[in-house]
Amino acid sequence: ILMNRLIGVLNEDVDLYFSWFTNHLHAENHIRTPEQAKSALSLLRKAGFPGGGTCIGNCVGTAIERIKAMDEAHKPEVVVVSDGCDSVGIFPKEGIKVHAFIVGTAQNDSLLIAARASGGVAHRLQSLYKSDCR
Repeated sequence: ILMNRLIGVLNEDVDLYFSWFTNHLHAENHIRTPEQAKSALSLLRKAGFPGGGTCIGNCVGTAIERIKAMDEAHKPEVVVVSDGCDSVGIFPKEGIKVHAFIVGTAQNDSLLIAARASGGVAHRLQSLYKSDCR
């Protein structure tokens, strides 16, 4: 999903913000030029992701606060890609859509339910990745 949006920046169709999250939301990346997109694509190909200790609800809440602080010309939506091992409540009703994609075998549907309640899309993606949510 992120690679697709970076390609959108390369085509000059998208202004992209993204952050990683583990037990907190990491620094925000704002990608708006093809040169920045190429650099980010290179980083993604080489990056290792530590995983573990997610706190999706808090991270989405922080992302929503960041979005609310933006000027009115921007109407970003939040996209969460997760193994689904973290339970979440319903996201704040701020008119900001949260989309969720679970990649893994976790049977926790709270993230999918919360995303749909925000007006976003939610899907469980079939994967070879085996998650034990320990």
